[in-house]
Amino acid sequence: MRYEMNRPVDGRVRVKDAFWSPRLRTFSSVTLKDTFDKLEQDGALENYRDLAAGRLGHHRGMPWHDGLLLETIRGAADDLTHTRDEALTDRI
Repeated sequence: MRYEMNRPVDGRVRVKDAFWSPRLRTFSSVTLKDTFDKLEQDGALENYRDLAAGRLGHHRGMPWHDGLLLETIRGAADDLTHTRDEALTDRI
């Protein structure tokens, strides 16, 4: 059986409804910044800096924070497809 490949949603699509619009605004204005702040505070970003510098053997934060940082960057990139936020762009 063959399955059709999913295609990305066209960037011109806008969510404008009473349920999702407020949640997406909260994600953009509160959740992303808070998540990045907490992950940075817990050392997830430093783990990648250490790795890039060849410093091995030390890990900060919870074991899943490295993956959560990558997922947060992905969420931020997705958010930036429909919002303009220079501070977020600079941060990621």
